[in-house]
Amino acid sequence: MLQHVFLASLSFLLVCSYPYTMIVTYGKPSNYTGYNRVLNVLSWEKCVMHCYNLPFCLFAYSPSSTPLECYSFYAKHMLFEVEKTTSANNLLVAFKVVDDKGYCPVGDNAPTFGGAPNYGSVSLGKSNTSYVITPEPGPSWKIRYNATLACQYDWGMFTRPTTKWCIRVFGNAWSESYTQEAALAFCKTQNATLTGLDSIEERDFVAKVALIRITSYNRFAGFWVSGIRKPECYFDGWENIPYCTGANPQQFNHTDNYLTSYSGYTWDPSQPDRSGNCVQMWIRDPALNPDHDYPHGNSDDYDCSTLNRGFACGKLPELTFN
Repeated sequence: MLQHVFLASLSFLLVCSYPYTMIVTYGKPSNYTGYNRVLNVLSWEKCVMHCYNLPFCLFAYSPSSTPLECYSFYAKHMLFEVEKTTSANNLLVAFKVVDDKGYCPVGDNAPTFGGAPNYGSVSLGKSNTSYVITPEPGPSWKIRYNATLACQYDWGMFTRPTTKWCIRVFGNAWSESYTQEAALAFCKTQNATLTGLDSIEERDFVAKVALIRITSYNRFAGFWVSGIRKPECYFDGWENIPYCTGANPQQFNHTDNYLTSYSGYTWDPSQPDRSGNCVQMWIRDPALNPDHDYPHGNSDDYDCSTLNRGFACGKLPELTFN
């Protein structure tokens, strides 16, 4: 039988049922790879119970009570850190932990009672993973897993400020087959999207692999990457919007939602020049084009309906259990 125990002195709720406990306190997820928004949940208690009843749910969170918003963090989402808040913020988070003793724990500094770690275990398909919530002297709780993040074969892995990121380059030397829309649609079949270029390392990887893809092609080719110009930056009056001018990266929307920097977008001279609204990378073999002054791997804004020889997809890595 479930117990609902409210400890007024600690201001958090415990939902207990052997062998699991949901510990509710004030907090805000601050480092994670994703979440699932739960619809048609009318109360915070039901939000907590939704997570409690799912074997693959680890944490629940509500950023707003009026109207109620309910977010669930599943095993595939990987929540790494929760910022400690107070009742003044009205932000609630629920941690699912293992209660192998059959009673609700007590103490301070929930969910790491008395400064000791707490543990959880979650099912993901045929595998289980465990995690530990550790007490921190600073303003957050840290969550660590016995699982690692890995990219599939032929995908390169990169470290971004908020997550790991996987990139794979597709294309060929024999035909120009992909509009920007077609490239994005293909990436979706890989559970991915067109990748952004968060760093020079990512840029160089895409440029190097794309060059291999078109080895027998003796000219230069375009490969689509993330970036499509915002409507207000090509409608009349765009000249009066500061971020729509020059090479300001804010003039483009990105389907790569984990893009935190634009340092991998190195533009050709005088680019972007508004000759198109989608972003591509130029692939140029210096050995075959010795007289070409522009560097291999530079970006350009191009007509979205252009048929390019390839593109680069990006996605979050997958869990590999230890």
